[in-house]
Amino acid sequence: MALDQTQPPAVLPLVGVSSVAQLTENLADTELTLPEDAVRRLEAAAPFERGFPGDFLAECEPHPFLFGTAATRVDGRRGASL
Repeated sequence: MALDQTQPPAVLPLVGVSSVAQLTENLADTELTLPEDAVRRLEAAAPFERGFPGDFLAECEPHPFLFGTAATRVDGRRGASL
C-alpha cells in the first residue's frame, strides 16, 4: 500500500483481509513513506503500462464527472501528482 500511495489518485488499492489483525497491519502501511529510490526500483522491477482508460484518468483533474463524490474525499496521497 505504501507504493500505491505514490501513484496518481485514480489508483486505489483494494485491500482484502480475513481478520481485524490483517486489516490493522495493512492500514499501518499507510504511515510508511518509501524513498524515491525505492519507488523507482520497484517500478523498474515490474514495468506496467496502464493503457486506456487508466492513462486518461491519471491525467484528469479529480472532477466529480469522472470520480463522483469521491473526487473531493480522497486525499493524502504522498508523492502523487496528476
